[in-house]
Amino acid sequence: MGVFEAQRAHQRLVVVARNDGQIRFFTCTAAVSPIFRSKAMLMKICTKAKRKLICAAFVLCMFTIKHRERELGFSKSTVGRSLWDVYLPATNTDADYCTERDAASLKWLRGIYSSQFARSRTTCDSLVRIGPKGDGGKMVCLDRIQKYSCVAYSLGSRLDFSFEVAVREYLGCEVYTFDCTVGNVSSTIVPTGVSFYPWCIGGREEKKIISSDFGHTGDFGQYYPLDAIMQKLKHNKVHLLKMDIERHEVAVIDCLKVDYAPDQLVFETHLHNAYGIWNRPLQHHEWLGMWKKLNTLGYRLFAYEPNPLCPCCCEWSAQRT
Repeated sequence: MGVFEAQRAHQRLVVVARNDGQIRFFTCTAAVSPIFRSKAMLMKICTKAKRKLICAAFVLCMFTIKHRERELGFSKSTVGRSLWDVYLPATNTDADYCTERDAASLKWLRGIYSSQFARSRTTCDSLVRIGPKGDGGKMVCLDRIQKYSCVAYSLGSRLDFSFEVAVREYLGCEVYTFDCTVGNVSSTIVPTGVSFYPWCIGGREEKKIISSDFGHTGDFGQYYPLDAIMQKLKHNKVHLLKMDIERHEVAVIDCLKVDYAPDQLVFETHLHNAYGIWNRPLQHHEWLGMWKKLNTLGYRLFAYEPNPLCPCCCEWSAQRT
């Protein structure tokens, strides 16, 4: 392998590889080059001898970008956004699209979750799991919850009330469940001690088309902001808010105000095009905006748990500090 050169051209590197007089050009953009920081990806490229030229070119891209990001104007957020565009492109409209389940993609997702937890972490002295093992259970901090003197809201039941029953039995809270996607629910289905309302909580009061596992996809569901629900039920405070609402958690968090934000949130995030109703995966600016809002409201994370069955889903537990 002969001489390699790299030059800046319109915020990208153009690699010229000279090998026995032959010149080949490779573009190493911000959207592509970070992929090749993965050792596994490099190994795939470099296994065959005939690909050594390509391998060497991208190694140069990696090295140059890593040491010249400031010169090229690539901030950490820019690189993060570029990677997001690779793994969760807004142009992909497939229903429930997440990302490929190869080692590089899964490692990137795990890094998204772990880095967010590290940035927003706090401690909890009394941490318990409430509800069933696996999907449905949540990590709850008992440090500031007064048993038998608390109000808990649960958004998105899908007629599975196991978490609500566990909260009622373990904490003695008043428990209220909200779900506008399950149709008319018989009172015989709702457990004793749990109050059910066929409403959804969103960014504003409106009726809009819903997705449903119960044959109601395309129907209109009634949405209310959290503060409107609290006024209807005459609650001054919510001590625990649980959400599993297929990406609507972003809108709920966005509408929270400091005056009535719950003491504690236990929720699942969804990066994928859940049920196909979003027309694209969650985007980088939406993800950052959600965590910025939580940070502004004083929330810090004390637990997180990636969903092993859904790589684009992760459970989070946060309390106001």
